[in-house]
Amino acid sequence: MATPHEPKVETLEQIIGHTFSLKHLIRLALTSAGANPDNYDGNRKLSQLGASVVDSVLAIIVFFIGGSRECTANLRKAFLNKGKYYAAAKRTGIDDCIDYDKRTGPNSPEVLRKAINAIIAAVFLDTWSIKTTVVVILRIFFQTSGDRMFRELPSASPATVEALASISKMILALNAGVINPSVLTIERSATTLEVSPMIHRFLEQGSKDPPLSSNAERIVTEKESVTEDLFQFLREEIWSSDGDLNRNGTETEAEHDSMATISDRPNAPSTPKGGQVARRQREPHNDSETCVVLPASKRRCRVASTNVSILHGEAAGQILLQERQQCAAQNMPPPENSYFSAAIVTKALKLEEDSLGDLAILLITIASPQSIVALREMMCCIRAQKTVDSHRLAVNVTKRRRYEMIKELNQKNALLRLLRWYHLLELFEQCGGSRTRYSMGYVNTTSADFEHPKRGAGNPSRKDDAKVAQAMMKELFPDLSPTSPVYAQEYAAIKYYRKVGQRLYILTDRFGPGILGLTLDPTHELEISDTMLLNPKNKTFRDFVDLLEESHGQWLRRCSDAAYLLLRPLLEFTLDNTAPFRLELTDPECIFKQPKCSESLLKLVA
Repeated sequence: MATPHEPKVETLEQIIGHTFSLKHLIRLALTSAGANPDNYDGNRKLSQLGASVVDSVLAIIVFFIGGSRECTANLRKAFLNKGKYYAAAKRTGIDDCIDYDKRTGPNSPEVLRKAINAIIAAVFLDTWSIKTTVVVILRIFFQTSGDRMFRELPSASPATVEALASISKMILALNAGVINPSVLTIERSATTLEVSPMIHRFLEQGSKDPPLSSNAERIVTEKESVTEDLFQFLREEIWSSDGDLNRNGTETEAEHDSMATISDRPNAPSTPKGGQVARRQREPHNDSETCVVLPASKRRCRVASTNVSILHGEAAGQILLQERQQCAAQNMPPPENSYFSAAIVTKALKLEEDSLGDLAILLITIASPQSIVALREMMCCIRAQKTVDSHRLAVNVTKRRRYEMIKELNQKNALLRLLRWYHLLELFEQCGGSRTRYSMGYVNTTSADFEHPKRGAGNPSRKDDAKVAQAMMKELFPDLSPTSPVYAQEYAAIKYYRKVGQRLYILTDRFGPGILGLTLDPTHELEISDTMLLNPKNKTFRDFVDLLEESHGQWLRRCSDAAYLLLRPLLEFTLDNTAPFRLELTDPECIFKQPKCSESLLKLVA
C-alpha cells in the first residue's frame, strides 16, 4: 500500500537521479523536525551525518585539485551556508518534496539545509558509495548551465574555481555516460593548481550496486533500520583481510572469527589494555609474518585549526575600523603603525595557532575605548546601588525595563567576575605562588642549593606549583586528611584556582593591578574567561605577555595605574563615599571617539 510519502519520494528520486533500495531512509530524510508526532526529531540525526559527508566530499574534491588546507577551509566556509542550500532546494524543487512542521513551512533556510543534508546522508547509507554521493551532491548544487556555484565563492581563487568547475563537469558527464574518462583533462593554462592523477582512477571506478534486502521495504523503527543497515554493510560490503574491499562479498576465516568475537562481546573495549591499538588482522604470508601492533601515542598531536583567526573576525574588524577613523580624525598613526603592526600580528597569529586561542583578542581590546566604556558602565551600575532583589521576576515588567534589568545584571556579573579574580590573585600571592619559578620567570637559587643538590623526577617548575597547591591546602584545610575524598575534591579546586591566580599574577606583575579591569567588554561578546586564560601552554602565555609588552607595554602600565584608582573603591564597595569620577560623567560616545593609546583617552580614566 502506497504511503503519502511515495509521490514525494519518486519526485525526489528523479531530481537527484538515484532510486533508493531502502525507502525508509529517504522517507526519514524528507521528514522535518516536528512534522511527525511519533518521531519529533525527524531528519535531525540524518542531517548531522549529511553535513559531515558534505564536508568530507569538499575535502576530497579539493584534494583532487591539489588545493591547500586553507583552500579547503575557505571553500567550506563559503559553501556551507543556509543561502546556498535554500537556493538549491528552490531551484531543484526539493522543497516541494519535504514534509514540514506547521510552524516553519517551506521558507525556512535552516529546515531546507537540514533536509538536503539528510538526503545526502540517506544516499550514502543506501549505497555506501562515496562516488554516488558526490554525483548526487553535484546534481543538487551544480547548475548544468555553468559554474555559477563556484563563481559565487568569494574565498576561492580563480584557479580554484576553474579546477572545481572542471572536475564537477567531468564527474557529471562521466556519470551520464556521454564521455570517456580517459580523455578528460583539466586545462593546464587555466589553473596553477597541481591536479592529482587519482581523479582519473576515481572517475573510472564504477560504483557498486547496493545489495538488495528482502525486508528493505518493511516498516521498521529507526533503531532497527540503522542496526540492519550497519549489519548489512559489515556483512555484504565486508573489508577483506588485506585491507581492500572484498569484491566477491565473501568473508575470510579470520574475518568471520573477528566478527563472531565482536558479536559475542557487546561491551568489549574499543582498544586493548595497555594503550595499544592493533591493526586489522590478516593471514600471514609466511611463518615469520605476524600481526603488527602499534603503540598508541602517549600524547595526542594538536590538530591544526582551520578556523578564521579571531584577530581577523568580524568583531575585531569593527573595532579596528573605528580605531582607524578616530586616529585619522586626531592625526594619529593607525593601529597598523603601532600596536597592531604586521610584525606584531604575525607573532600573535603564530601564538594563537600554538595554543593561545581566542585570548589573542586582548591585543586589540585590552585598555581600549571599548573596555573603558565597560568599566564606566560597571561603576555607574554599582553607584546606583540596585540590589539583586530589585531585579526579581515579575509579571508586570515592561519590555524596556526587562531589557535594562538584563544589562544591569550583566554589569553585576562582570563585577563579580572581576572581584573573584582579585580574590584569586590575593590568595595566590598569600600562599607563596608569586615566588615560584614560572611566576618569576627565572630560577631563584642560593649557595645552599649547590651544597646540597636534590635530585628527583619531575619538572622543577611544576613541582614548585604543586608545592604551592599543597601549601594552600595546608593553610585552608589543616585538619583534612589527605586520604579523604573531600581532600581530593578540594585539592582539584585549589589547583584550578592556583593556575588562574598564576596567570592573573603574570599580567598584573608586568602591567600593574589595574590591568584586569581593562579586560572588560561592553557587549560581553569578547569577554575574557577563566578558560581562555588557562588554555594556553605556559610558554605561550608568557610569550603573549611579552608581545603585549612589545606592542604597547608602556601604555598598558600607564592606563593600568590610572584604572586602579577607580577600581579600588569599586572593589572595596566604598564607591558611594567618593565623588563621581570624571569617567562616570563622560558620555560613552565621547569615550569611543578617543583612539587607543591616546593621551585624550588616558585623561578620561585619570
